[in-house]
Amino acid sequence: MEWSLSKVIRIENGDVSISPNDLRPLLAYLGVDDRAVVDDLVRATRTARERRAPWWHEPEFRGITPSMGKLIEAENAAQVSWAFNPTMVPGRLQVLDYAQAVLANYSEELTPDEIHARQEARIRRRDAFLKSTARMNVLIDESVLYRTIGSPPDVLRGQLDEIVRLIERRRVRARVIPLNFDGPLVTFGMFELFYLAGDDDPAHAVLYSEDWTMDQVVEDPVRIARHRAKLDQLWDMALSDEDSLELIRTRSKELATTSSARPRQR
Repeated sequence: MEWSLSKVIRIENGDVSISPNDLRPLLAYLGVDDRAVVDDLVRATRTARERRAPWWHEPEFRGITPSMGKLIEAENAAQVSWAFNPTMVPGRLQVLDYAQAVLANYSEELTPDEIHARQEARIRRRDAFLKSTARMNVLIDESVLYRTIGSPPDVLRGQLDEIVRLIERRRVRARVIPLNFDGPLVTFGMFELFYLAGDDDPAHAVLYSEDWTMDQVVEDPVRIARHRAKLDQLWDMALSDEDSLELIRTRSKELATTSSARPRQR
């Protein structure tokens, strides 16, 4: 059986149910060959799949791509993840106002239903992360701290305050690549790495990457190792955990001053 580790873990965790087509070779592999037993288990599997579909398979979330569905499965299965984003706060950490501001910029590429589906998905993903014990390591560019994404300064400030809160609770480690960064520039878009077996082995990991044209999930250990090597290089050259936290706090205070200085609407 040539199943990936991520598939096995998702089934064992109950994130997805096993299909009848997968169950039959599994039973054969385990030596279960009694026809009546096999038929009973296949019927039970079909019933379970009908009763317990993942929430992202609900009609409301038809705007979720297959790769996004696999991303959510990986998020639920992994205890440790790494995220790199040069343009915005990673989706799983986005508060509602910030997520709405981000998705509003895709009105030409996405339908209203697709925007709604992705917005609701981000809310559920964030809630799942907050309820879990998973830890997230985040690497962002300093420009993210200044990019208001067409929204009032309060929106970005609320997002930065949430990141500070998660850092202080030790749920998130965050480092910032400063604007005067003098290292090799990264030409690919955002990506996230999910380690499913409690170690840093690329054979036990899933890579999700996204740009403005497509998203994809990769389980090739070679490609995963290359992305991790680049991330480690940037992580070591970024500001320290302490300096990054102080920079985020300082920027939040600046935004608070900007917000208070704005004239009120009458």
